[in-house]
Amino acid sequence: MLKLIFTGVGGQGIITAGIVLAETVVIEEGRHATQSQSYGAEARGGLTRTDVIISDSEVLFPKIEQAHVLATLHQRGYLAHSNTLRPGGILIYDENAVVVDEKTDARRIPMPILESGRSANIALLGIVCALTLAVTPESVRRVLFRRYGEDSANLDAFDRGLTLVSERGFAALSVGDRI
Repeated sequence: MLKLIFTGVGGQGIITAGIVLAETVVIEEGRHATQSQSYGAEARGGLTRTDVIISDSEVLFPKIEQAHVLATLHQRGYLAHSNTLRPGGILIYDENAVVVDEKTDARRIPMPILESGRSANIALLGIVCALTLAVTPESVRRVLFRRYGEDSANLDAFDRGLTLVSERGFAALSVGDRI
């Protein structure tokens, strides 16, 4: 089982990234996943969070109390949810938007995610996929194509996320019970 939390603020597409990941797991790869979301009342700028649990068997409890992965695009998201990351978990964050507390016990993956522009959420998804091997890139590309058609911005952003991992010298990390 792999437990992931994506967080940021409204308008960054955090919830969409979680939905695409869960859809990929269930529809494209035939495994089990749950996706839940919470967000502030503001149309933009409120705290957002999406939880995705991926499993080879039925997920009995969809709430994440300790995540294997926390992926964040905003300081407020990090501050609000860093306590949910299990010790030694993976913390993926935008290196220009998030300042990590030195006491955070995690494998830190700083990336220039927001530089990807309006599709930063999909670049984040590419980074998560490359680091966790939770789903195959081909499966995600099929879901993105179904959702967005010929809009290559999302496919390009996803590929940029995959590329950033190798360009920065990171490799897939052992995380969760699946990997």
